[in-house]
Amino acid sequence: LFGFGKQKIHFALVINNVGKLVQIRDLREKPKNKPVPASLTLPQIGKKCTVDIAPNFMWGNTGYVLGRNPKGKEARALKCFVAFRQLHHKLGDNIQDPGMKAVLGFLDSWKPEDAPALERWEKMAGTNLVFRLDDGRMYIHEHAEVRQTWTKYCAEKGSKITATCLVSGEETPIARLHPIIKGVKGAQTTGAGIVSFNLAASLSYNKKQNFNAPVGESAAFAYTTALNHLLRFESRQRIQIGDATTVFWTERSSPIEGFMGAILDPRKDDPVLADAHLFLAAARDGMPLPAIGDPDLRFYILGLSPNASRLSIRFWHVSTVVDVS
Repeated sequence: LFGFGKQKIHFALVINNVGKLVQIRDLREKPKNKPVPASLTLPQIGKKCTVDIAPNFMWGNTGYVLGRNPKGKEARALKCFVAFRQLHHKLGDNIQDPGMKAVLGFLDSWKPEDAPALERWEKMAGTNLVFRLDDGRMYIHEHAEVRQTWTKYCAEKGSKITATCLVSGEETPIARLHPIIKGVKGAQTTGAGIVSFNLAASLSYNKKQNFNAPVGESAAFAYTTALNHLLRFESRQRIQIGDATTVFWTERSSPIEGFMGAILDPRKDDPVLADAHLFLAAARDGMPLPAIGDPDLRFYILGLSPNASRLSIRFWHVSTVVDVS
């Protein structure tokens, strides 16, 4: 859904209906005893410059949400908190949703200097937070009226430049900046871009930034969302080939996607490992390959390599399920 994307979240601030903090809930999972943040679908829009103060809606790190980050960044954190509060009043003052009202109550009453006294502060400082009502089953950003407000805001804030999209071929609003892509080994941990312009020598016809390679906002959102899904830490459709982080997928769901991950990067207790063994045994013995689905289904392989704050396409291969089998 345009305007939403996956983000790593560490803790939830549980507040009551008037915005009083009643609990801090740890959302991190602990596979192999190592805390891993939860992956939630959250409101987000476009790419942000790391030096700018640019708050997210209904989530953010402790600097934005609580006005305090690790030591040495207090002044900036206070500015971030003020910007975060202003955005939520701008979007939420006319919302009747009780969760939105509770968030505004929290932001208006919270004192950033109280953050270090929180029970979990040492673990929380600098991490990402969301909100939840103490008597609710959903996070507040999941409430229908809150989601609708964000969707409307995204539409109003969209690009005013229209052109023919290089992906869809349609006349559509063009993305000025594309969402960042994370998970490529060696690239910046904050993310990098495939399409990016920042030097005058790269520009033409007085176009600025990504208007030089026009991709519609919905198409830019779609391809970056798909890549971030394939590149996530637990993905079985991601392997490393030299310096190229490589992802693969089929145009429709196919068992071969799971088999390839198990074959190229076998992991203990992988649920498809036994099926992959039978698949390889059949290939070795010249027997019909089991459960590969439609043999003519297209199979895609993409290799991405880091290049400073950008990503390079190292290789791109289009084949079929039967060919890669």
